[in-house]
Amino acid sequence: MQASPPSAVPYPATLTPEKFVRRQPLAPRVELSLARRRYAAVAMACVALATLVQRRANYDSVLFMAGEAGMCVGAIFAAAWYHRLRHAVRQLPARPGSEQRLSLATALLLLVAFAAPWILNFFAKRSGAGNGMEIVMLGTLGWTGLSCSCALLGMQSRTLSLSVVCSGFVALFATLISDVASATWFAYAWVALCMWWLVGNHWEGLDSRAAHSIDRSVGVRWSFIVLGVVVFAGSVLVLGNQVPVWRRLQAELMPTSGGTTGKDSAARSGVGNGDALIAAKNHATSFGAVETDMFLDSEKPSLFDVFSDEFGEPQTKKEVEQAQALSPQDTQSEEGKFSEANRSSSASEFGIERKPTERKPPPDDLVSDALFFWQGGAHAHLAVERFHHFDGATWTNPPTAETATVSAAKLSEPGAIEVQQQSWFFAPGNKFARSLSPYRGAVAEAAKFTRYGSSVIPSRCGTKLWSIDQISRADFFRYDGSDCLSMPGREHVPDYTVIRFVNGEIDLEQMEQLLQHCSPGKAHVRGAQQCQAKLADLAHSYAGDTKRGWVQVRSVVEGLRKDFRHKQDNVDTKQQTALELFLQERAGPSYLFATAAALMLEHLGYETRLVTGFYVNSKHYVAADDEYAVQPGDAHVWLEINAGHDYWIPLEPTPGYRAPRTTASIWYRVVQARWQIAFVCFTTSLSMALLFFLRASIFDSICWCFVPALLIFSDRQRVHWTAWMLDIRLALLGQKRPCGAVLRKHIATSLNLPKRQSAQVRSVLEAADSLLFGNRSSLSAEQRTTIRELWRELSVAKLRKVRSVKGNS
Repeated sequence: MQASPPSAVPYPATLTPEKFVRRQPLAPRVELSLARRRYAAVAMACVALATLVQRRANYDSVLFMAGEAGMCVGAIFAAAWYHRLRHAVRQLPARPGSEQRLSLATALLLLVAFAAPWILNFFAKRSGAGNGMEIVMLGTLGWTGLSCSCALLGMQSRTLSLSVVCSGFVALFATLISDVASATWFAYAWVALCMWWLVGNHWEGLDSRAAHSIDRSVGVRWSFIVLGVVVFAGSVLVLGNQVPVWRRLQAELMPTSGGTTGKDSAARSGVGNGDALIAAKNHATSFGAVETDMFLDSEKPSLFDVFSDEFGEPQTKKEVEQAQALSPQDTQSEEGKFSEANRSSSASEFGIERKPTERKPPPDDLVSDALFFWQGGAHAHLAVERFHHFDGATWTNPPTAETATVSAAKLSEPGAIEVQQQSWFFAPGNKFARSLSPYRGAVAEAAKFTRYGSSVIPSRCGTKLWSIDQISRADFFRYDGSDCLSMPGREHVPDYTVIRFVNGEIDLEQMEQLLQHCSPGKAHVRGAQQCQAKLADLAHSYAGDTKRGWVQVRSVVEGLRKDFRHKQDNVDTKQQTALELFLQERAGPSYLFATAAALMLEHLGYETRLVTGFYVNSKHYVAADDEYAVQPGDAHVWLEINAGHDYWIPLEPTPGYRAPRTTASIWYRVVQARWQIAFVCFTTSLSMALLFFLRASIFDSICWCFVPALLIFSDRQRVHWTAWMLDIRLALLGQKRPCGAVLRKHIATSLNLPKRQSAQVRSVLEAADSLLFGNRSSLSAEQRTTIRELWRELSVAKLRKVRSVKGNS
């Protein structure tokens, strides 16, 4: 008797969109769906973190970023491992308290991931790095369970949805505050992944049904939504400018907005610290680059005061000359003349015989005590004065006939060019743009002046361009023969003036060629005969048999840095000169290092000069504004060497201070490091050969250590990894399985295993077939134990013995 067909289920002729109802999938489909969502959420979290890293890469320390990434990623993956291990423990015989301990370990590891950005930022600020609070909060949101760990540990749909929301906030917010146009590609990538995630979730939760026709109609809900959007937009357009809160949001929607005509990534509010500041006209809290100091009460120390406080006041020379008494009629009045105490000698000389000075404590507030702020790379040498002649006790610039002619030719106004409606100025003759120039590249940097009390602008050696916003007149600046930049006709650089620089980096290859072919320098040392012999011996001992050029110069500088010790305090002695005491104790302040190096290089035939200025200390980093505060205690002395063609190269002989930044081509660096590269290649080849011969033992050790990790895998994954392990060990044995061959048959034909191990392998492979291709869902406890024994005991060495026994038989 034929069975009657089932009766058709009556469906209505008209279905509304509400008839596409969601259905609850079965357990396997739930697991697959969560796995797909988890992978997509992990991808979106990685894109969000990459967006934040791209934002921080412009100024943050690579070391602290790598440390933060290592701590957070390690804590997150360790928490995921303990989380999976906790679920695997439920399948084993119960151990009292084991599941609670694993849960506690997971929570503690997640707490480490939460706190890692804040802990590292605390230490970063102590070392001159660090970030603002909003960047740390974004990092916390991106690294912790709200962004990445929720995606790894998420076993529920709500947790994954929360992870997507948090990663989206990090990605979009980091894109909005970024200064690079390429950052938008990260936002596009995150949006594409999010669309794929949403579409997949939608279609996985729908159950399709056939319908004859569908009536489309606009519901009441959509009507109210559209009406609300229209009312809100109209209210904002009409009443927006009258609401103070809305005006503030328009001015500083992001914490890095404001400060310039566009936006400045280092600003913190509507005024910020950009070029276009607000003049102090109405309120004391607003300030700008104005001539009057109506709200400024702090003192501006001169350069003479700064160097005297740091290195001690120069000792006065007591000279006794023959004199004859004059009658009162021949005596001239001293009224109206400056007293000796009011004369500043810092503009024309720098003495190395100085009085002892007391060490001042470090500043309590970097911002309020700073002379100016440097926006650029740390460890920069910013010169303010240069001295060419030394008489044994004092560095000077005596006005000889030759130097007067040269200075008159060079004390001309700088040249000017216009770039995007902004005037940029360059040195007379534009010597740093010539092909012979040892300064290559273009590094954008800036200085913002606050308590600086001099008209000389601190700048690097090799400054190609400089500009001040809305300044187009070249007579605002003067570039003298010593490559010192200043603003003539002013007592000091106006407060809160921002000067932008385009500086070059020292090209090692071009500098080496210039030093090899430059003519011997002119002797500028007068006096100091007591130390000449010692300095000559030191110079020849450091230089050795090296030829004239950069290698010889570097040998002298590195010898001083290695054999002498930097000591900031000078000692007042009446029996010896400062230079003699420096050579005897092999310790002293920076100006004695520079003087000794200059005299030694001058003995070898190089022309040198002393440079005073400031050293940008990385410990004085102001993370909130992404700049370095230059303190009076950062006063420093170094030297420069003449490379010919009116080019001077800065040298740093004082230990503890980094040398000026250099650059070179890849081929030049390879040639210079050829012996190190050869040694690395030799050791790498030897290590690879050793690894090749010990590959079997290394793989057996890895397998033995991997056995505890099998607990976190499912039964399907365990048998899959076990089959892979057997394949690798057979390949290391020289019995690689051919394509298309079954593992069971290949083991039987290649090895003569003992009965016990043969039964274990057969049992595991049969269980693998049942799990992968049959209806079996799990392994027994005995089979799990057998898998662990095979990982530990079935080593390559034992298989080699089995193969040899088979070959002999």
